[in-house]
Amino acid sequence: MDAREMVVWIVALLLFAAVLVSPVACTVHRHHGMAAIGKVPPLPGSDELLAYWCARLNRPERMFLEFAVEQYPNAVTKEELSTATGYSITSSSFGNALGALRSLELIQRGEIKAADEFFNHRRAT
Repeated sequence: MDAREMVVWIVALLLFAAVLVSPVACTVHRHHGMAAIGKVPPLPGSDELLAYWCARLNRPERMFLEFAVEQYPNAVTKEELSTATGYSITSSSFGNALGALRSLELIQRGEIKAADEFFNHRRAT
């Protein structure tokens, strides 16, 4: 199991145990979860959060996420995503990348739109 699979596995376990509400924001749900975790540092600003995830994604996932973030708050179609990234809608890379981003909750389910968490935590400048 590589590091990426390990992270996905850990996040899935925490979601299953209802300790996390969202793997993007790492929002703690239960009081006992908070006690077990201890003090949690604040979520980084939008740019840092995007950089964090992009460093951990493969090429198509990263390209899809960056395009969705650029288009926010609008959703994009599969056709727009395909044109912007050069990946065919019928390719396994396309479907696999969308599935991975949805599983990690980096894009919303049901439509191709960046998760709100990328924009809800902007740091004041």
